[in-house]
Amino acid sequence: MKLFCGVVIIYFANIGLVCADVKTITSTSAISIDMVLPYKLIPKDFASIYFGLPVKEFIETHKRVKPEDHLASLVAKYMDPEEAERQEQQKTQYVYTYKEKIKSPVFGTAEYGFDVNMKLDRFAFYYVSISAGRIIKHRRIVLKELVRLWGPPTKKQVFREIGSMLKKPFWEAHLYWNFKNGQAKFLCPQNVDWDWTRAKDPLLFTLGYGLGLRLSIMSVENAKKSEQYLKTGPWKKWTFDADDPSLDAKEIRQVFKDIELDKIIEEVKAEKSGRK
Repeated sequence: MKLFCGVVIIYFANIGLVCADVKTITSTSAISIDMVLPYKLIPKDFASIYFGLPVKEFIETHKRVKPEDHLASLVAKYMDPEEAERQEQQKTQYVYTYKEKIKSPVFGTAEYGFDVNMKLDRFAFYYVSISAGRIIKHRRIVLKELVRLWGPPTKKQVFREIGSMLKKPFWEAHLYWNFKNGQAKFLCPQNVDWDWTRAKDPLLFTLGYGLGLRLSIMSVENAKKSEQYLKTGPWKKWTFDADDPSLDAKEIRQVFKDIELDKIIEEVKAEKSGRK
């Protein structure tokens, strides 16, 4: 049971999945997404996606999606029995999360999330691999395209596993871009050069975590819930704030250096200057 719970917790931390607050009723009105999505990385048909899209209409127009509610149900089962029961009753109708495979030069999967009113309030694209080389290559491609499209991140944080199953801490960069009615968030690992055989439990680590890149697009309401959940959620072995005094400032700087954030920003500036 302890092993199983560990996989669930680690997997949730990796994909950044935010459990809906069933007591919060979000807006049901349709809201267009005011950011230009990175269509070099994702299919152009995402231009028709909008916050508030009813799940019934979504399912009718996205024939390839598959329901992915099992993780939410499992976490609810261990943390909130009433929520688990409510989800179980809704299974015959709709679930909160759907996934589909997509054609992309980087990402392999799209994930769609719905609020308690069954309206779309978030979607994400992610790529998972155990190849450090591929992650580094894709990490740079995505980050450069996002900076080219949206400019430098509005906010940046670090994500460190304090109780790492590896012999050295695992660090992940969280980069945010804020827009009028939404937020984009790119999650990418810093240290991908580990030897899997040196993990305290290599099988659990690769099954539950792997090496992942994730680009999330969230409504304003969902972004607020996500931030609050990260602050108050049950993941006690993790910390997110770059200002956290328990984190080493030198290591934090190294995270952003290793993902080449400043270097990529300068490259994009030079490219744009050259076109003028």
